[in-house]
Amino acid sequence: MLKWISPALVLTLAMLPLASSAMNAQEQARFDRLERRLMAMENKVFSGEAEEQDSLDPATLADFEIRLSQIEEESRKLYGAVEELGYSVEQLVRKVDLIAKDMEMRMVDIENAVEGKSAPVETQADKEARAAAQVKQDIPAEIDPDQLYQKAYNYLTTASYPQAKQWFEAFLERFPNHQRADNSHYWLGEISLVEDDLEKAVIAFSNGLKAFPKGQKAPANFLKMGVALKRLGREDHARSTWKKLIKDFPDAPESEKAKKQLESM
Repeated sequence: MLKWISPALVLTLAMLPLASSAMNAQEQARFDRLERRLMAMENKVFSGEAEEQDSLDPATLADFEIRLSQIEEESRKLYGAVEELGYSVEQLVRKVDLIAKDMEMRMVDIENAVEGKSAPVETQADKEARAAAQVKQDIPAEIDPDQLYQKAYNYLTTASYPQAKQWFEAFLERFPNHQRADNSHYWLGEISLVEDDLEKAVIAFSNGLKAFPKGQKAPANFLKMGVALKRLGREDHARSTWKKLIKDFPDAPESEKAKKQLESM
């Protein structure tokens, strides 16, 4: 008897009906042809003809084996195609699920609008956080420090303060010891002054003085920090700040301005 029929062939016969349900017309035709060939081989092997198989010459047996090997190879290829198709269907199902969820959320919004329910109000802090995250995302990971600073300064000169703030902050985060870091601290303080965010202005000027106590912008940091403190109603602190400016940098132009500020108080 023929004892060399492989388990792979048996598995192929079993999987054909299941695989064919997932294939397109062209692949279905291939499966049909394969199934007919397998059934013919099976009938020939297990039918009455097989009873006389011992009388088959070696060439005939070899021909059977070659045909079976060819059919097994084709079945493996088709099985691979079924697996690929299954993966594509799974991905499509996921996309459809996402679309369905998005449509459901939109329907909820529409229903709320029809019923007069107001959507959650986005606070100013939420807007700033969202804008900051977007700007930070837009800053290239690989950028020259001079280019990064120049980009921040360009935003500053066009009064694009939120963008300028984020680019200066990115500069300080990446290049805290760069020669232009001193200027970056100062400009962050100036932006906060313009936006009337006085507490942040004091912090920015103070950070500049801590990082660069004798830096080029140190006198300007002292002067403007005093301005911010005065506007906050902390006049005693403003006086102390201006007096320290005059003491530490007596020849700086900012010292003359500090003296005038003290005289006007």
